[in-house]
Amino acid sequence: MPKNLVREIRIKNFKSVRDVKLELGRVNVFIGENGAGKSNILEAIAFSAAASAEKLDNEFLTSRGVRVTDPSLMRSAFKESGISEPIEVSVSLQSENGESLDLNYSIQNDNTPYAKWRSESKTEGKVALSLDDLLSVLKESTKKIDYNNREDVDLLARLVSTISEKLRDELRPGSHTISFEAKEGRLAFVDNRIESLTSKFSDFIIYSPENSMMRTLEREGQILPLGINGEGLLRFLQFISTEPNSVAYKYIEDALSLFSWYSGLKIEKDDLENCIRAKDKHLADSNSWIDQRSTNEGFLFAAFYFSLFSSSHTPSFFAVDNIDASLNPKLCVEMVQRISKISKETNKQCILTTHNPAILDGLDLNDPDQKLFIISRSREGRTTVRDFDKKPDLNRRKMSELFLAGALGGLPKGF
Repeated sequence: MPKNLVREIRIKNFKSVRDVKLELGRVNVFIGENGAGKSNILEAIAFSAAASAEKLDNEFLTSRGVRVTDPSLMRSAFKESGISEPIEVSVSLQSENGESLDLNYSIQNDNTPYAKWRSESKTEGKVALSLDDLLSVLKESTKKIDYNNREDVDLLARLVSTISEKLRDELRPGSHTISFEAKEGRLAFVDNRIESLTSKFSDFIIYSPENSMMRTLEREGQILPLGINGEGLLRFLQFISTEPNSVAYKYIEDALSLFSWYSGLKIEKDDLENCIRAKDKHLADSNSWIDQRSTNEGFLFAAFYFSLFSSSHTPSFFAVDNIDASLNPKLCVEMVQRISKISKETNKQCILTTHNPAILDGLDLNDPDQKLFIISRSREGRTTVRDFDKKPDLNRRKMSELFLAGALGGLPKGF
């Protein structure tokens, strides 16, 4: 299971999603026909992440990849009453320390002109702090306290009492952490730990890179370092190339070597033309370095994806819509295999949508960290989700063949 990330999501009353639940892995792939609701699920997650960040204005939602429309159309309209009901999203987070948080968001809008979205939230579960952290909290508290102030003294007494009880009741030989109920958020250090865990969810973004956005250094999006359409890619490559012993840059260079013509990347800080140059091994030495204006778009898409998965400066939890865009099918297979490996090392969790069967051949469904979901619409038009948990016998048929044969679902049925 991913460290410190999302275990389960339930979505109610968002666009075509009336009520669905997903149990996520680390790398999650959505397949389904056009209009099945894949992007709607991603947007519901981004919507609740914005609620977690307490930023539900249209500008923030748009910058996170949400297609904002009239508030009544953001709710399920299968019944007339649906457009006035709240959007509800429940998220379960889990950490490697055994911590778990359940975040519940109820998001409402009264559908009047210029009305703003409102959110009510509830947090339940438990968090854990190391003994060293607790001792640091206690030490800092004794420095800041005003011993002439009764409230300060009472707060310190409650802090000492809480820690003493936890030490007595929970600490076992070999244990180095103590858990606290989320409702104990009245204690600042518990609040801080809750914020640390939820911030990784709050940063969720839906990426949908576009060729033109990735070719100029001057373009930067509202989100840094990488915008939802690929803005900022070249500047980001410049930045990480200067980081000492950059593991992310090595991942990116290794990935770009998948292109048979490629033999090197050159980024010069004093380049007056502000170019990223790639070497084409087939060209004469005097003209072998081509800039981003001449590289094929698949090269830029691959550079973007591996930047996203490799760097600590990008979100821990994110989605990529149509990850197969502009990529050769065989490259898709290798890319999914590589990002599945890299995401474990960099602690990333992602949701990928695709229409390319080759993406499925890159998945290892015998690995619990990799999951495939088939998204479809019911007879009533509601988005449904099916977790494909059958372990494939790859000695018989490829997943791409099963998909195209209709054995997995996710294909149009009208023709």
